[in-house]
Amino acid sequence: VIIRTFEIDRSTVELGVGGGITVDSVPVREWYECLQKAAPLVTAARSTLQIDLAAPGPRASPTVLAAGVFETMLTLGPTVLRLPAHLARLDRSCRELYEAGVPDDLADRVHRAVAHLSPGSGRRALRVVAEPVGPRLSFTMSLAPVAQRRTESALVRSARSDSLWRHKWADRSELAAAEASAGDRVPYFVTPAGDVAETSRGNIFCQDAEGVWLTPPLDEHLLPGVTRRDVLDVFASIGVPTRLTSFPPRTLQTASGAFWTSSLSGAVIITDVDGSALPRCQALTESINAALGFIAADLRR
Repeated sequence: VIIRTFEIDRSTVELGVGGGITVDSVPVREWYECLQKAAPLVTAARSTLQIDLAAPGPRASPTVLAAGVFETMLTLGPTVLRLPAHLARLDRSCRELYEAGVPDDLADRVHRAVAHLSPGSGRRALRVVAEPVGPRLSFTMSLAPVAQRRTESALVRSARSDSLWRHKWADRSELAAAEASAGDRVPYFVTPAGDVAETSRGNIFCQDAEGVWLTPPLDEHLLPGVTRRDVLDVFASIGVPTRLTSFPPRTLQTASGAFWTSSLSGAVIITDVDGSALPRCQALTESINAALGFIAADLRR
């Protein structure tokens, strides 16, 4: 690909731009870099970028940034599920937001924090918080019992600010307010374009009329869920058709089945969206949860 060069073929003009991908790259920021490189050439050609492409990404408020970011992991006795993936996500957020990664010994500190737990001692949530304190980051950990795993819930559309939602913010006040308003339902949110984003607790999957499972593509408006990625891997391994695509609330409301994912509950069946009942995809979610270690393997179907 020839970059920063116009290629002209009769009535068509193409412009190639690119960004270097490294281990510390943030995909969406590389995309913004591509647009920045393209902008002066597009202007020189007396044209403009599409407004939805040229618009800068949303930013978090100083208050939210000051509270830090966190990860919550499920522990089964002394075993922490998906510890490397969670610490990798935390590290990416810390490097992007605060220009400092997690300590080299953080995984060892996590293991020491749960070493006293005996196998079969129950489910607990391990919370690791990274908070900026002066020029450095402070890392704290806490353990709390987890109630019985949630297996199903109804969703209701709720509002939230057009902020930066691809980080797991320690300040959950906005999400907590949405949950309080939703009552016994789980709030879900849409992007500024009106497409389904995520719930206050995790990512969304729904099955369309053709039997394909849809989930929104990662962008600034949803968290890159650890369990979401594992579900995509499970689907690929067993041949379940999947598509990463944007879709409106109507698609979710009329789905042939749907569930949301979290690191504490696994795949949670969505029974109702905004008053529209959905078929329960119980066999599939049990298979997912068994494959990912959220329930006993003998429930796998």
